[in-house]
Amino acid sequence: MPIEQAYRARWVFPPESEPISDATMIVVDGILTDITTQHVPTAKDLGSAAILPGLVNAHVHLEFSSLSAPIAPPLPFTDWIRSVIRSRQTEDSRESSLLAGIQECLQTETTAVGEIATSPLSTKQLDDCSLAGVVFHEVIGISEQAAREKGNQLTDLLTEYRPQRDQMNLGLSPHAPYSVHPDLLQKIVQLSRSEHCPLAMHLAENRAERELIGSCEGEFRSFLEEIELWPGDVWQEFRTINDYLRLLAQADSALIVHGNDFQSNEIEFLATQSQMSVVYCPRTHAYFQHSQHPLPHLLNHDINVALGTDGRSSNPDLDLWQDARHVRQTFPDLSPREVINLATTNGVRALKLPSDGLTLGEQARWSVISVDRQSSESDPWHLLFA
Repeated sequence: MPIEQAYRARWVFPPESEPISDATMIVVDGILTDITTQHVPTAKDLGSAAILPGLVNAHVHLEFSSLSAPIAPPLPFTDWIRSVIRSRQTEDSRESSLLAGIQECLQTETTAVGEIATSPLSTKQLDDCSLAGVVFHEVIGISEQAAREKGNQLTDLLTEYRPQRDQMNLGLSPHAPYSVHPDLLQKIVQLSRSEHCPLAMHLAENRAERELIGSCEGEFRSFLEEIELWPGDVWQEFRTINDYLRLLAQADSALIVHGNDFQSNEIEFLATQSQMSVVYCPRTHAYFQHSQHPLPHLLNHDINVALGTDGRSSNPDLDLWQDARHVRQTFPDLSPREVINLATTNGVRALKLPSDGLTLGEQARWSVISVDRQSSESDPWHLLFA
């Protein structure tokens, strides 16, 4: 027999229409079949709450979820990387950290994630929970030898990391320009295209990254020399961020993570690539004391921008709603509706999820946000942030 469930809330926010007051959602066998204002006696009353399309954390490192505070110091950036390397975990501690991160995401109303995985454990744990999304296997290899070895392993890695559930897909994450040899990146892009595999790459994260690829100088060169991984000048054909964007544009789809340091010509190029998205990590951006993110310029160019928490190595928690609130405070000229889209439907598009969660006839997946019953705010969109 079909299993029917009903939920009533003060407000329901369908993605393609205006908010509906005192609405009830009908779900049959996990499929949203109706949103009605008629009284449904069997409905579970969620009280003074708003039902939104599911929150999507489009970029997260779950393996750092056992940290009680972000890793210090945030500056210089390579000192933070040194601290991250020193904090490497055992397999047992990584497993408990992943479980803690998954639980935190679920408790804070996240319904889908773009997980950056350094171990098949991520796939196993995500296969066992109700989160949807993509497991992006992280690929690192800056030396020519490492690039060859990792390039030869890519097809096997796709098998090793492939999730079993329909709601969880597989992607690849070439880490960053300072950690992935351009030859290896080209192989990853080719595989993405042939296997229809999405990519996620940290790019335009800070000025030091631009200095490295442009002139082979700066703090990244000193860092790579210190850890005996300086590859020489391997960036002859990749001197600019736009060079990387043009290559990533050849992938099946690509998430550009951070984009803190985008320049106008790079934004203009992204505007021509509908298969590419940018993931903005608001509180991580603030932790590293970057200048203001180019978010308004990206949106003005109709570029798809989603939100991510990043990991607890740079963020105090994995509560994506708090990152949405941070965006609302940092960019008050953005409408509440635009901010909600960043945290929900834009993430669906970035991760190529099959459903936004609140469209009739699709798999139901939503988030519940408390709203102040006593607030004098009459606009439901503003009420969400009151």
